[in-house]
Amino acid sequence: MLCCAVLCCVLTVAFSAAASAEDCVVPSIRTLENQTVQGHMYAKTGKRCSISVLGSRGPMSGARLLSSAVHGTVAVQGQHIVYRSSPGFVGEDHFSYERHGADALNRPVTKGVEVTVHVSQQL
Repeated sequence: MLCCAVLCCVLTVAFSAAASAEDCVVPSIRTLENQTVQGHMYAKTGKRCSISVLGSRGPMSGARLLSSAVHGTVAVQGQHIVYRSSPGFVGEDHFSYERHGADALNRPVTKGVEVTVHVSQQL
């Protein structure tokens, strides 16, 4: 009986994670030190979509928004940049952010990203 309850719990978590993943797709964004690059995000209208600011060589000390989205909201929440479109909006939106940290030799670096968000009813 306990085995069945654990299996049920695992399946619930797996399906819940899959459902939220279907609301947002963020292809890998390769950033360059002290440069700004282009990135893309694909989101369902009105749903939360986020980009992790981790995953660089050297430690990242923080992120800040440079420009906000016109057709939704965007905020820095911990180690993520979180976007949510206005309910019912479909089309392209844009925002930009930069993250600060150090390179592999502990020298200060800034990495900028200009994000184009593709918002649709379905992904």
